[in-house]
Amino acid sequence: MNTVNNWDDIKFEKHPATDEGVRGTLKISQYELSIVGGKNFYSTGYEGKDTWIKPDQERFYSSFEVAVFKITEDGKEFTRKFFIGATDDVLGWQGREDILELISRIENSLESKTLNYMSFTDKPEITKEFLESVKDNKNLVRCDRIYNNNKGSIEHNKVLHRLLVDGGFESKDIDYIISSETDTFYIIEGNIKYSIYIDVPYSRLKIKYKTYESNRYSEDTPHLKTKWATPRLKTFSRNRVYGNKIECWSITDTSRGYTAKGLLKKIKELAEESENNMLIYSKRLLCYKKHTSQLKEKYPSAIIENISKYYDSLDKIKLSFPSGSYMFFNINAWREDDTQFQMISYKDANEFKLDTWEEWANRFNKQK
Repeated sequence: MNTVNNWDDIKFEKHPATDEGVRGTLKISQYELSIVGGKNFYSTGYEGKDTWIKPDQERFYSSFEVAVFKITEDGKEFTRKFFIGATDDVLGWQGREDILELISRIENSLESKTLNYMSFTDKPEITKEFLESVKDNKNLVRCDRIYNNNKGSIEHNKVLHRLLVDGGFESKDIDYIISSETDTFYIIEGNIKYSIYIDVPYSRLKIKYKTYESNRYSEDTPHLKTKWATPRLKTFSRNRVYGNKIECWSITDTSRGYTAKGLLKKIKELAEESENNMLIYSKRLLCYKKHTSQLKEKYPSAIIENISKYYDSLDKIKLSFPSGSYMFFNINAWREDDTQFQMISYKDANEFKLDTWEEWANRFNKQK
């Protein structure tokens, strides 16, 4: 598979359907990426340049419209598999870095995968055939068989078994545990895979989870991140005995004890909530890029600032001009009409001024 290292690896040509557009295509295995720009596409030109003087030259564009097609026996079909937060078959106003990141996501999806990650977007159906295929490559066991596993020393396996049992993962509610060559275990519960790592020397268990991270007070781009949490056995509180309950603040945001089944459910809920938050941010970002790109094209000398209370809300813009005049706008990504982008206030640095009341009186006297 050819890896795209920089923007120049993509070849552009005049758009075949219009004289006022440009198109670049890139085939990546069974996918084809289409990158277009022009008057009738969701794209913009560079600051200070008229996009439409030479609309068939890629260098005159600062953002593009992008689509991904899956190539099948019946032809090409749109796919949103690699889009984040998209509600349409195309992404508008995508900069060069955005497109290179999209290409990277497509290429990464083609790499061979092993069950060493937790995925809530790729949920294989857990069938007998799937379990058999896993069994051929991994050591598919139930928790109670780990103790007698012939891999590793007996003492080592005792520790593995004890940590899993203490953590509540020896349960009839949990279908299978797949042990790899290392001390990582993959729990199949329902149709979702979960990763557990057992740090034997320190006698602690770690479990992987997905979360949405955003510093709401800085310009750091919010993102989904996979992290490891270290649950601990919640044995008692005052006079209450918890048994095999687990406490894991970083996942549950509480000191309450959960069963292993309950903790897996919280991980699933956290991942779904995080993915939803990322979709919300992505929708806001796409709308923000759309309007700021249009402002940059129309007013190249002006400064555009995001003045939202929280950076990732992207709902307020300040447009400042060299004269000292400025305007404030509201952006509502969930509206599709003219109210999506509205001016809320302005300051005119050169507003009309008179020094004496007689001058004001004479001005008012002439008004009709």
